[in-house]
Order: sequence, then structure tokens, then C-alpha cells
Amino acid sequence: MKIKYLVLSVFAAGVLSADIVEPAGSLQWTQLSTPVTIGAGQETISGVNAYWNNTTFDYDGECANIGCFLTKSGAFVSSPLGDNSPNLSNPVYLEQSGGGQPVDFYFNAPPFENPVTLLLEIAGLNGVNWFGWYDASKNVADLTDDDWETIFVGGDSQVTPKTFTPTTNFGFWFVANNQNPIVSPMTTAKLQSSGFFTESSQNAYDNDRQHFALFARSAVAANALPAEFWMGIEDLTDGDTDNDYNDMVIKFTVVPEPGYYALLGIGLAGLAYARRRHRVSSK
Repeated sequence: MKIKYLVLSVFAAGVLSADIVEPAGSLQWTQLSTPVTIGAGQETISGVNAYWNNTTFDYDGECANIGCFLTKSGAFVSSPLGDNSPNLSNPVYLEQSGGGQPVDFYFNAPPFENPVTLLLEIAGLNGVNWFGWYDASKNVADLTDDDWETIFVGGDSQVTPKTFTPTTNFGFWFVANNQNPIVSPMTTAKLQSSGFFTESSQNAYDNDRQHFALFARSAVAANALPAEFWMGIEDLTDGDTDNDYNDMVIKFTVVPEPGYYALLGIGLAGLAYARRRHRVSSK
């Protein structure tokens, strides 16, 4: 398995107080301390009990899971694939409250007035994997053709920026499709029967395992716009996979629409004016 690296930007209306990753009450952010410790010939990060911290089929005797990629450690120190690493310092990863893989998660933002943009894709698995978003306000079984879109299609190795407008509550889906995407396009029925969703309990199969590993710079940064996220994806089912979550790596940023900053500037100017008047009137 090779690594795909995608960069997404999500433009949303600015809300600083709401939880961006939901359901917040059943999730927690856990810190991955850096620099990570990896023993000689070791394929995992020492002292880290995380569902994504496993050995890999990709490298023999080197750590190449999503944690090593994002911190530019292990195999990615010398590999050209490490050139795409964000080299994060003390990032956090999403878990279920109390620890362990998060069963379900999705993203919450005001209705987008600007599109999500796919800026960059560097792919090694051509003609195999599909990636997109879906409306998380609905059950997967109830999705229609209007409730999901494809962002990345199999054979794309360098993707021209694409745009789409997700719903207020949205999740991501992934399909390891071994058919030619031109001959066999994605359909709602295929997505429902073959897709892995960030709400993993709604997968048609392998629904007791989360196929997405979500990272952020910090717990605070994950809920303050603009919020950057990195997400590693595992493409195979349990029993047939290495659980390294490096098969596709995605970066996306939830940022306020441009008008938010103008409104924020007006609000701050109004606050400053009100304080100035208060001081004058109190003299």
C-alpha cells in the first residue's frame, strides 16, 4: 500500500464557540508527544496505545503508520514520501471518551457559502480508491444522490482543484473500489453497500472498526477557526489489513468565509467606540 496525500480547504461561516467535531460529548482529543520514540527495527511508536499505531505492510523494520507520517518520523525521515509530511509537533488525535477508536464522528459548521476546495493530491494507488463527503444529518441507508459527492476518483494522480458545497453536518466516506472508475462510476447503492464512513457504525460491513484517524494541532485549535485537520484512512477490512491508516492522508481546513473577518472587524470597531464613549461620559 502506498500513501496518498490530499489537501482540502473548507470555507465556512465563522463560529468560534461551537464544537466542530461531533458528537463532542462522546469524544476526546489525546496528545501525541513529540519527538516520538521508535526503537531500532521497531515499526510502531513506543508508549503510544492508539488504534492507528500498528505495524505496516509498506516497510520492513520501520515505522510507517499515520502517526509516523504526520510527525515525519520512522520511514518518513529518509523516504521521499516524507516530503509531504506536515512534521507536526505534539499533535492530538481523536478517540472515544476513555480511549480507543472513535465509533462515529462528523463535522459541524454553519451552511457553507463557499465551496470546499481540493488543492493538491499526490497519489500512489491509481484506479483503486474513492473519497468524498456525505450529509451526516441523515442515516447512510437514507442517502439519495443529492446527499453525497466524490472528491477524489481512483486514477487521479494530480487533481485540479475541485469545489463542492457540503451540508451543515457532514462526514467523509471512502471506498476501496477495485473497478475502473470510468467504466464503473460511484452510485448511491454502491456507496451504501461498500463505503466506509466517519460514522463507522453505519458501514454496511466492518462496522465495528473506524477506518479514519483524525488529527489536529491541539484540542484548542480543533475548535477555533480556522481549524486544521489531518486524516489518515485505512482501506482494507479487518483481518486483511495492517491498520496503519496511511493509505490515504488528507489535510483540510475549516475557515470562516471571507465576510466573517469584515464582520469581526466591524464588531471590534464598534466595541472600541463604545468603550471610548463610556470613558468620555464617565469623566
